[in-house]
Amino acid sequence: AAAAAVAAAAAAAAAATAAAAAAAAAAGTIPPWSGLSSLALLALDNNFLSGTLPPELGMGSLPADADLYFDLNLDLSGTIPASYAHFSTGQLHIAFTNISGCVPDGVVAYVTYNTAYCSHAEGSDALTLATLGVILSLVGASSEALQTWGGSPGFAGPNTPPRFCRVWAGISCDASYRVSGLNLTALGLDGQLSSLTFADISGLISPLDNLQVLVLSGLGLTGNLSDATGTGLDAFPKLQHLDISKSSAIVGQLPDRWAGLTDLRVLQVSGSGIGGTLPGSFASLQQLRELRAADCKGLTGSLPVEFGMLTNLEVLEITGSGITGTVPPEYADPTAVKAVRARSIAAAAAAKAAVAQREAQQALDDSAVMIGAVQPVAAAAAADTGRMHSKLSRRSSVSMLLGSMRTAHTPTRQHRLAAAQRAVAALSSSPADALGLTKLQRLLLSGNALQGQLPASYAKLKQLQVIDVSDNMLTGSLPTFYATLTRLTVLRLGRNRLQGQLAGPYVSLRQLAVLDVSSNQLTGSVPVNWDFLAGPDFKLQCLLLQGNVNELISAETKAVFEANSRKRMPPLGLAINDAGDPLCV
Repeated sequence: AAAAAVAAAAAAAAAATAAAAAAAAAAGTIPPWSGLSSLALLALDNNFLSGTLPPELGMGSLPADADLYFDLNLDLSGTIPASYAHFSTGQLHIAFTNISGCVPDGVVAYVTYNTAYCSHAEGSDALTLATLGVILSLVGASSEALQTWGGSPGFAGPNTPPRFCRVWAGISCDASYRVSGLNLTALGLDGQLSSLTFADISGLISPLDNLQVLVLSGLGLTGNLSDATGTGLDAFPKLQHLDISKSSAIVGQLPDRWAGLTDLRVLQVSGSGIGGTLPGSFASLQQLRELRAADCKGLTGSLPVEFGMLTNLEVLEITGSGITGTVPPEYADPTAVKAVRARSIAAAAAAKAAVAQREAQQALDDSAVMIGAVQPVAAAAAADTGRMHSKLSRRSSVSMLLGSMRTAHTPTRQHRLAAAQRAVAALSSSPADALGLTKLQRLLLSGNALQGQLPASYAKLKQLQVIDVSDNMLTGSLPTFYATLTRLTVLRLGRNRLQGQLAGPYVSLRQLAVLDVSSNQLTGSVPVNWDFLAGPDFKLQCLLLQGNVNELISAETKAVFEANSRKRMPPLGLAINDAGDPLCV
């Protein structure tokens, strides 16, 4: 009985204390205080306040670093006033309230509120990058540069770019603070993303529809580009630069669907595992400046004649592969390319019709599934409970996230059809009277299995500076008309089956620094006037003539060349028949 009496007394005391606390707790609305110029702390948490947050607090003379505590007021509702961007270095605590909406840009020092910034709605650039950061963390990626991805991705104050534009390594933004460049290679994650596929990354970042530069070189990514659902680039209509080089585990054929990336300027796939034939449909890439596919040993087939329509192409690099056939004369023959153009337009139109016919209407949901998945996983990772450190749990979490990404960001019918339409439009608008690779500067086709003769018509490509077709099976003679390529600095024709004699007119090539015709079937000797190539006003530094039917340069002629080279000021040096000399590399 005594114990019961004590318990009853304690309960009564607790109730009285609670009642007293309730009586002492503030109620009503928050006054529109605006003139408290010296206020450092406003603590109104754990009360019974109702109504909305007064915008006047951010419109008066309160300091920008004031700390505002409104936690645990369940009857507070409405949104955070835009004027609260004024509190750019203070703290805003509104956990356990019914306040909804977004956080005004500028309030980033500390916000106990689980939502996005107003300038970045769900599914936007900030949330996409935050999710990507979670994925990279879960797969164990680590680098000093990646540490810059910590903290809020949002704005730091009025008229200040978001943090991901200012601080995050590998991210670049345009004037409107949209992500325009994503360079994961810059994070120093060499080979660390082997548990992710190219489709994982491209699908995850698909909301970045303003993306212009995507660099994924040397990350260890895997995947098959031939998988119709795994290319994931239809969402990037503005893409100008794509680099998946040094990715030997990315295999398959370059997708025809990439023909819809009609703003593409640079396509770099060197050192990747791509194979199959090069798509002629890429003729629609009318803005393409560089196509680089060095050391892609899986490439087969011939060089597409359709590439002759790439009138802005400056660099064509396809080396060390299984490419066969001839060096297409169409690349310098506008008349021949006109017929190719007509076929290409018809093929692109047929492809567009096929896309329109087979693609079922899909619901477009940019973020709902992704957000539902990323929040619990991100929270668990941040809590560091230890569960996330297990390899199995990490793999499970990554699978859950990426599965949601694929569902939420599978390329839609609209994306695919728009890409096909862009390809048709680009081909149709290509200049029918100005075809051919007239802007080509570097033709790099060494280490393939090309046959036939070097097209004499390439003498029309007046912008050529480098021609390297060494290590093929080319026949015929040295094209005399190449002497008109006055911008030529490097001409590598070594290790082929060329016959005939050296061309005297090549003495007009004043800019020529490297000439390699070694290991062919040439006869005769160096033309009499070639010694000028080694003299003043000429640039020759490397001359490789060895390995032909007979010795093309005698010891006496070699001495004349070397004597002429010593007259040049400043000295340039000259290596003759020494392929290992740095001047020849």
